[in-house]
Amino acid sequence: MKKLVLLIATSAGMASLVHAADVELCQQQSADVYNLRLGQTEQSISVDGLSVLDESGVRNVISLGDTSNLPANGVQLSGVLFAILPENGNQVTALIMYQSDPSAETADTLNQLVQDIMAHNGWTDTDVQVRAMNPGETIPEGTQFWLGSSTQALTLNGPAVCVADSAVNP
Repeated sequence: MKKLVLLIATSAGMASLVHAADVELCQQQSADVYNLRLGQTEQSISVDGLSVLDESGVRNVISLGDTSNLPANGVQLSGVLFAILPENGNQVTALIMYQSDPSAETADTLNQLVQDIMAHNGWTDTDVQVRAMNPGETIPEGTQFWLGSSTQALTLNGPAVCVADSAVNP
């Protein structure tokens, strides 16, 4: 099975392919679940988007929400890519990073997907906020990355894919 790598870049000026701490993800595809957990941050980062490392190791950053450039960089995505911030008291925030088909999910179905993720984490009696992630937004240590879809058609395939820290130069 091929693997995707979620690389968390945390400091500017590093020249290697792995810019900092990394979380390895298996490429995921499923037709019988609503959510797949892809990884978790080990430190806070400021998110610029996804970066894709091509075969030569060149880092291409794809802006948040820009699903049109994912296929051009060899990435297949179906569903919604969420960043789920750690539970804060009785509040959980789900940030939408990418959505393959924005018309496929309503506000209600997005909330249901996040409620299912909360159940997987054992988080009960919590309020949910679902919104788009802002470019450059800082997410804390322990943020989880999930792929979800109300149709149960989930795919994340492609070359090495990273969450791009805005502090790292391309």
